[in-house]
Amino acid sequence: MLGNTITSKESLLHEHVRDALVLLAKRQPMLRAVIATMADGDKYFEIKEMNEVIAMFDITISHVKASDWKDVWFEYTAKQRANGLLWRVVILQEQFKPDTRDYVNTLMFNFNHACTDGVSSVKFCKQFLNNMNELANGTGCVDQEISSLDLLPPFHQIVIRGRNWHLLYNFMLAYCGLRPILKFCTERLLDRFIEKKPNNPYHEQFPPKPHVPNSPIPSRLNVKFFTEGETKNIIQACKANNCTVTGAITTAAHLAFCELIQDDKSKNMKLESIFAINGQRFCDPKPHEDYQGAFVYFNQELYMKYAPGAGVDFWKFAQNTTLRIKEFVRKEECVVEATVISEIMEPREHVKLFINDKLFPKSGCNFISSFGSFHLGEQQHDTYKLHECIINNLIHNMNCTFFHFNYTINGKMTWQIVSNITVDSNHVEKFANLCFNRFSEMALGVV
Repeated sequence: MLGNTITSKESLLHEHVRDALVLLAKRQPMLRAVIATMADGDKYFEIKEMNEVIAMFDITISHVKASDWKDVWFEYTAKQRANGLLWRVVILQEQFKPDTRDYVNTLMFNFNHACTDGVSSVKFCKQFLNNMNELANGTGCVDQEISSLDLLPPFHQIVIRGRNWHLLYNFMLAYCGLRPILKFCTERLLDRFIEKKPNNPYHEQFPPKPHVPNSPIPSRLNVKFFTEGETKNIIQACKANNCTVTGAITTAAHLAFCELIQDDKSKNMKLESIFAINGQRFCDPKPHEDYQGAFVYFNQELYMKYAPGAGVDFWKFAQNTTLRIKEFVRKEECVVEATVISEIMEPREHVKLFINDKLFPKSGCNFISSFGSFHLGEQQHDTYKLHECIINNLIHNMNCTFFHFNYTINGKMTWQIVSNITVDSNHVEKFANLCFNRFSEMALGVV
């Protein structure tokens, strides 16, 4: 989901929204893509012609006020048009702020996770606003010729292209008859791994409320926006203590989770955190800097010991977490794991092993997705200015108690915590406050 709150001195022209999206779709093949099915049942991306794409645009006008976007964010972004484009947009009702004389609009985009990731969503935001402002000031028009970027293969294929060990592995699978044997063994090993995986201690203590199987679980969203000054203080505090912001967020989330589940049974447990890793860092050559797509690896190897609230050295913990995350990235373990699995199992087979209702009791504790820091350019003379940007790439029914999405745009950091309704609302508020308060202290220069 991408939510853009923009301000302007004049009322938003919906024509500018539509035309800006037309210009984007001309450039980005994934914005022209639909999922098609071959005769053997395999699915692929079919890129449509622009006249077909424009006819398929799903631009909805809502009567919900721009400031009330939190009330409808899940409802509007969980729905996807069947057999249509992999994205849609809802424009909320415009509001006028008498104190600043600004018009405020919130546009909520839903992207199929196969269409774009968090980093690409930031690119989308930047390119969309640039198009809007060029249309508003007359330097751009919807009919202008724009060359399309080429559709790239799945990013993992780009990563492993030309790597000798992958070529050797593929040769062995193809010519030594190992594929069916390895598939059988891998499936059994994964089944065994999942079976032995301990239950989530939160759900052990607080059994989840019942939900309808095989349906998206409505989610809650807690958001903390930091000012430019606060963000600088947070970054300086992390640098001074030899850790990254991602390492500090992971530590804060882990300690908050430990405080939530205070229980003697959990003292000897190791709690699981799942990471999203930007796959573009492993690509050679790199995709075009304008290209929007999905480039995400998931790493499920970070287990941290239960830590009681009192007496924990936060910065020492964060330093250790930072080192472990850097080691994961340096060793490219996610690339190796993806290679082994992707060559012997279909993606849907792999997904079903880890994302299903039966595994809910064994769900991870925290999912961490830290996109990075981005600068969208100066906005002083722009007609449409970005006020707030909400980005989360929530995979509905993915098994995790809390999802964290963190990024910095134009010097201001945003931290979102997403949880589903099976988690007690009081626990959600307590957990979010524990996380945010830790960083609020950093923002004030206290920590």
